[in-house]
Amino acid sequence: MKGAKASAVVYSLIETAKANNLNLRDYLKILLESLPAMEIDQNPASVDQLLPWSDFIQSQFRAKE
Repeated sequence: MKGAKASAVVYSLIETAKANNLNLRDYLKILLESLPAMEIDQNPASVDQLLPWSDFIQSQFRAKE
C-alpha cells in the first residue's frame, strides 16, 4: 500500500510539472534536493515556493518552447 501511495505522489508531481510546462528533470532534482532539508513542520508555507506555479519555479524551470 505504501508503494502505491508513493507512486501516486510521484506521478502527480510529474503530471503537474508537465501541465505547468516545466523542465521535468531539473524541477524534480530541485524538489528532491530541497525538500529533505526544509523544516516544513515549523514553516509549512516554505513549501509554497516549490510549487510548480510559483514565480520562483516558473522563472527557473520553465521549459523552452
